[in-house]
Amino acid sequence: MIRVVAFDFGGVVAEEGFRGGLTAIAAKNGLDPGRFFEVARELIYETGYVTGRAPESAYWDAVRRATGIRGDDAHLAEEIVSRFVLRPAMLDYADRLRSRGLAAVVLSDQTDWLDRVDAQTRFSAHFDRVFNSFYLKKSKREPTLFDDVAGLLGRQPAEIFFVDDDRGNAARAAGRGWNAMAFGDVETFGRALARLVLQKGVAALVGAVSAGVEGAENRWGSSDKEGFVIHDTIESMEEKIAAARSMRDGDRRELLKLLKTLEKEINAFEKTHPEQAESIGHFARTSLHEATKAQKDEQLLDLSLKGLRSSISGFEGTHERLVGTVNSIALVLSNMGL
Repeated sequence: MIRVVAFDFGGVVAEEGFRGGLTAIAAKNGLDPGRFFEVARELIYETGYVTGRAPESAYWDAVRRATGIRGDDAHLAEEIVSRFVLRPAMLDYADRLRSRGLAAVVLSDQTDWLDRVDAQTRFSAHFDRVFNSFYLKKSKREPTLFDDVAGLLGRQPAEIFFVDDDRGNAARAAGRGWNAMAFGDVETFGRALARLVLQKGVAALVGAVSAGVEGAENRWGSSDKEGFVIHDTIESMEEKIAAARSMRDGDRRELLKLLKTLEKEINAFEKTHPEQAESIGHFARTSLHEATKAQKDEQLLDLSLKGLRSSISGFEGTHERLVGTVNSIALVLSNMGL
């Protein structure tokens, strides 16, 4: 029986400020946002900053050496911290779970930036505990972290349900006996939680959404797509396109057709390139959001489209149809309203 629901922070409880901040830093320095993100993400692990084994200065010095970016540590960090915008719906879900006698905790690969976010927002008041890799001295890339957290909670792995927007983290949790779900978006998660947890009990949710996660070797089942980030991303994009009143019918039909092709292509692609597949989904969803806003910001749209095109850079020779589909989506979005 589930006793604890563990939420990732960036990308689940809040908007993904790390990715958003690095994208903004790349734009200000004239760098490819996708490639810059990949370098900066790996360096936060390699330097040891994310596990509290090195100071923030060591991380930013390493990023400057690797990419040539400008700016002092404080301003660079603020680009990231300011973009961890809380999702009120996710906080409400945590509150409702606690009111029903379950524990709600945060489990995040973060740095002391999370302390700054909490000082400004007090998000931790909605959770029983906050587990931060910076203080645990271990990240979710290390499977034994999940053993450690279960021990700290005093719970068996099977008593914990975990939601993370990183599919690899969810798979590693499942590999240690946790129930796990890969997060797609607030709407999809909310429907699952309202339908199966808050109304019918937590056990029903586990049976429905963790079916796609098999325990050993980070293997993922194919019979139930409910927990897959890519499927949920494309589903939410289809819903957004259908609801966009200002979109021309021709653009709507073309985008829906392209999304069907994208889902087919990316399902095969993510088996060998899961992180790149996640980036494609992220930038596609962000670009659609910017293109369909009532008050469009052309700079943000252009930045999102650059990230989308960059996400498939280097795969022209091996995944020609995927690259063509992504570029076609970018072209339709860039021409909307012209």
